[in-house]
Amino acid sequence: MPQGVSQGALAAAEEAVVDGHISRVSRVQVRPLLVDSMRDAVKAEFTAIIEAAPEGGYWAMCPEIPGANGQRETVDEAKESLKAAIELLLEDRREDMLRGLPADAIQATVSVG
Repeated sequence: MPQGVSQGALAAAEEAVVDGHISRVSRVQVRPLLVDSMRDAVKAEFTAIIEAAPEGGYWAMCPEIPGANGQRETVDEAKESLKAAIELLLEDRREDMLRGLPADAIQATVSVG
C-alpha cells in the first residue's frame, strides 16, 4: 500500500475521476510463482490501475511492475489481462536472472511485509 494511504482511503479510491477519465484502483492476485528448485509457491498482490480507454474498453497498469499492462473490453477482463502480463514478466525476469548462475550460487527465499 502506498505510504500514508489507509486501507479505507484506498477502498474509497476504487473509482475516481482523474483528468476527466474514470480511474479504478484495485488489487490483482497473481498465481503462485516458482521460487526455488523445491518449487515452493508464493502468492503476491499488486496494484492495478484501471482506466477507461478512449477507444472503448479499459487499460490496466501495475505501478509495481514496470511494463506490466493489459487491455480488454471489461474491467474484469482488463484485470485478467494485467495478471497474465505480470506473470509473464516475472517468469521471464526470473529465468533471465538465473541463466548462467554458477552452480555454487546460493538461492534463498526472502519474505517482505
